[in-house]
Amino acid sequence: MPLSEMARREPFVHLMPHISNEYVPEEFDDYDITAMEDDGLLKVCNQMIRNKEFDETTLEVLCWGLLKATEEEKWLSEEIETIAVDGTVLKGVLERQNCGGTWMTMSSPYNDLSILKHELVRNPRELLLAGYNDYHRLRQMESEIRALYPVYLNRISKLEKDSAWARHCVYRDVYGKLFEGMVLLEKSLMKEWWGLVIRE
Repeated sequence: MPLSEMARREPFVHLMPHISNEYVPEEFDDYDITAMEDDGLLKVCNQMIRNKEFDETTLEVLCWGLLKATEEEKWLSEEIETIAVDGTVLKGVLERQNCGGTWMTMSSPYNDLSILKHELVRNPRELLLAGYNDYHRLRQMESEIRALYPVYLNRISKLEKDSAWARHCVYRDVYGKLFEGMVLLEKSLMKEWWGLVIRE
């Protein structure tokens, strides 16, 4: 599902009931794609190199990728600083980064502000700036967000199956266009600022 979301395509699990009568959503829909642990990744890459499963060019790219990933680890947990257009000094910490996303926490001027982009961001300072801009943009959208909240509650109450994915789909359908391209974790801010509870 995360990959289909990124590709803007229909998730495979939605097609499964039409493919097989043995498909049981309650049993099969609990899985997600997770990153490989470093040890496992190195073991697999080492095996690929030793067994000569790929040509020389592919192996060069593989080794380059490992080196690049190691270099990018240096960013993690270090405080990053930049200046917004209005002169505000922004500070944040890069928490996690992989091909599935980049996670940051802004520490100044807004404390513990969670920022996420579903891609590998090469320049964390740009993500910090985007989070700052989205913070002010979200504040200005209060009336639109509140107007859609009854629609969201109504849709949630009519769900046949109470699953996290079903709730996510409702949230995306109601608020998706409004928050398109934003990098803030807006659900937590909507609760903190306006008391609008979004079911996780």
